[in-house]
Amino acid sequence: MTSPQHTYRRLLREINRQFTSVNGNRAWATQMRQQWVAASQDSASSNMHAATNILAFLTSNRKHGELISEFYPRMPEGDRIEKTARRVGLEAPKTYNPDGTKVPITRVREEVSAILAASTGETKRKFVETVELQIGLKNYDPQRDKRFSGTIKLPYIPRPRLSVCILGDAHDCDRAKEQEMPFRSAEDLKKLNKNKKLIKKLAASFDAFLASETMIKQIPRLLGPGLHKAGKFPTPISRNDDLNVRADEIRATIKFQLKKVLCLAVAIGNVSMTEDELVSNIMLAINFLVSLLKKNWQNVKSLFIKSTMGKPHRLL
Repeated sequence: MTSPQHTYRRLLREINRQFTSVNGNRAWATQMRQQWVAASQDSASSNMHAATNILAFLTSNRKHGELISEFYPRMPEGDRIEKTARRVGLEAPKTYNPDGTKVPITRVREEVSAILAASTGETKRKFVETVELQIGLKNYDPQRDKRFSGTIKLPYIPRPRLSVCILGDAHDCDRAKEQEMPFRSAEDLKKLNKNKKLIKKLAASFDAFLASETMIKQIPRLLGPGLHKAGKFPTPISRNDDLNVRADEIRATIKFQLKKVLCLAVAIGNVSMTEDELVSNIMLAINFLVSLLKKNWQNVKSLFIKSTMGKPHRLL
């Protein structure tokens, strides 16, 4: 029997081949492949869901959405998805089926269009509103069932102004200074003297942290559990990494985590984005969330999208 990893690799090759033959966009196809390989190494099942999510993204994006239609032009969208999956030996999972899904792409486009229209109308704000995906769950017991947690990098940055601080050695502090990025050296951290209030203030001052590989092991000793408790433990960076690129990766990454209540809210975009960009982010986020749930769509009670100051728009 063919393993899920093997069929997943075949699917990636097929997507790469189709993209380069239809659009000549090898760089984009390679980027998608690398992104999903990184996101799908935890388990065989996540490989299957990641494969489905790639197909979901392709069909949700107008710029690239002609891919599957090019090969199966007379089929309904759902059948095209399934046939593309079968073509590479993968049974299309039920988490994404545009003709039978609980969240059709057309519905998402309508609601996104309404949000963008409202944001540029009479109620236009003096700041860029964030667009959130709000999820209500059902048939889940946070006390007894395993609390899921998962992160995914979206194709378009939802929070471009998210502040990222570099906790670096001398080399990385110099690089951060040159690129006008906020940073703290080992000496700066030592001056906090493990003071809980000062560490809490540092954690509250930034949305995320990057740390030099030489510094990452020193963080618990210098700061204690403060950053970890705040959910902001630094992501390691190497000397060859571009700091701005790594910071943008952080800004493009969202996290789904079930806590004590059966509702979640994550930022999936902002009103300065185009309709296509928002739709792509939303479809990818929804399908990834469903892949984390114990019973997939059976655990989804409601889905809304909402701008910061706007009214909620129901998707499910």
